[in-house]
Amino acid sequence: MIRRFIAAAAAALLAVAPIVVQAQTLSTAPGIVAGQTTACDFTASLCLNLTNGGSTVFSVSKTGQTIGSSFIATAGGSGYQFGSAGSLGAILSPSTGVFTFQNGAGTAAFSIATDANNTLALRNGASPQTNRVYNTYASGTADEWFEIDWQGAASQATIGTNKAGTGGARVLNIEIGGTKYWTFSGNGAFFPINGGSTAYFSTNFHTVGALETCNSGTKATRDMVTDATVAASGNFGATLTGGGANTVPVYCDGTSWKIG
Repeated sequence: MIRRFIAAAAAALLAVAPIVVQAQTLSTAPGIVAGQTTACDFTASLCLNLTNGGSTVFSVSKTGQTIGSSFIATAGGSGYQFGSAGSLGAILSPSTGVFTFQNGAGTAAFSIATDANNTLALRNGASPQTNRVYNTYASGTADEWFEIDWQGAASQATIGTNKAGTGGARVLNIEIGGTKYWTFSGNGAFFPINGGSTAYFSTNFHTVGALETCNSGTKATRDMVTDATVAASGNFGATLTGGGANTVPVYCDGTSWKIG
């Protein structure tokens, strides 16, 4: 009786096809189904329109698009789309799991994806990406953050702290197992810290023939060799020659490798 009354009232007042509210068995179908008995028949029609004071606060279009006062969600050809009227904000692809965020002008800004199980990816085609984790954020006036960056220099990855406005140049620590071993200070100095009392520099050993070519590009490079013809003692600054059996520290002076 109530169902017939609701259907008749809706048809008379709204001049649309009747709305049917139907109770169903929960084990085989949704508990309540509500909808029109025929399809919405014009382009801009709303199959559901909830209003408050005469203004729409939530609606469902004929294509299944859900529209709120400040958002739109729809299942489009590329996935589930979210945004506001005239400005698409994000697209979630159920087939790939990729969540693409747009810049408001219909262009992809970046995507969050799962490259493999337990692998999170930040990408946007061939465009280099930057990932920031903020210490403080004040819209550019006093910002501090840690970043992993591919944008600073072409095809070069950079990690470190950064700042904007009156933000400070913060220390970057390297730790293992919760213990800090090395630190980069705010002025760029690199040294071991107290928490890592066993921290030290380690250099690989090479033969003289395996060293890089010494030139202006490798000037001030240091290394260790295992086949110098003379010992280090008493030969600081001597030109390096291989073929011996002495392990010595060496450096490039911009022209040739020297002992020292």
